[in-house]
Amino acid sequence: MLIELLVTVALGLHLMCVNVASAGPMICLWLEWRDGRGDSLARETGVVLSSASLVTLVLGVAFGLAVGLLLWDDAYATVLQRFPSRIGYGLVELGFSAVLVACHAIWWKYQQRTGALLRGIRYLLLFAAGTNLLYHFPFLFVLIANVANSGDTARDVLDGEFVNMISAGPVLARVTHFILAAFAVSGVLLIGFALRLRRSGREDDAQRVAIWGGRIALAPTLLQLLVGLWVTFTLSPIAIRRLMGGDLLATALLISSLLAALWLMHKLASISFGDASQKNLIGAICLMVAVVLLMTGVLRASQQRAPGLHPRAAARLAQPPSAASRPPQTSLNSA
Repeated sequence: MLIELLVTVALGLHLMCVNVASAGPMICLWLEWRDGRGDSLARETGVVLSSASLVTLVLGVAFGLAVGLLLWDDAYATVLQRFPSRIGYGLVELGFSAVLVACHAIWWKYQQRTGALLRGIRYLLLFAAGTNLLYHFPFLFVLIANVANSGDTARDVLDGEFVNMISAGPVLARVTHFILAAFAVSGVLLIGFALRLRRSGREDDAQRVAIWGGRIALAPTLLQLLVGLWVTFTLSPIAIRRLMGGDLLATALLISSLLAALWLMHKLASISFGDASQKNLIGAICLMVAVVLLMTGVLRASQQRAPGLHPRAAARLAQPPSAASRPPQTSLNSA
């Protein structure tokens, strides 16, 4: 039980960090655009967000390694061996994105004035870093989880199969969920920066940044209601039964996460319309952390194997409803 709690917390922190690392550079594109039109607050906010993207990338890797160590066993090692080229390529892309974000953060911080050409290069750095992380890693880790749950670790996943697998509905649903969460968490990070400005006595600047963060976070959080239904429809029969009352802990976590998400939407809406009080800002930050940790708990609880269930039977039940009737190898290739 303690190990499961540690895994859930470490995984939740990992997800929040990679959320900011992935979407932060994309939001910085907009802040760069505002900076080019003379908005000094946008530049200050962008430098903070760009630096935070680099820091959270490093922390996300650290928390990810912690989760891997807590879950590591022979079966997990076998699953990773099915993606040899993708994991190696992913590590290169990870380092490449970190270099791009670091270069941009340093350049933006120490060179305030720049021409259109050099600013265009900075746009390119941000776009390459953000799209690298948003494209490669959500797909890769969702597929690793799917392979682990399927129980089929017989052979390597080839590049052609990888493309087919990432186009499957269950994969697209979870990746879309991650991308929306990335922008929502990054928006709340801006709310945290607004709280810091407020405490330093810069009330007007704090309100502007809080409104930016609130609006950036609110839109994807609202869209998560629809995407959440999409993700639910792609879950395995056993996971759905567990969430719909078959497992009291999983059901309680699901209900708690939905209530926290609704409360978060209320806070974000208030901030978006200009109510940037300290109470609202702190509430939005705490609720976002709570929602991520609770949703992580829901994910973990829904994936637990039923007591006494044979591993092969659990693997068959772990397939999405649309793939349940197909042979195991075919369902894996389409997942």
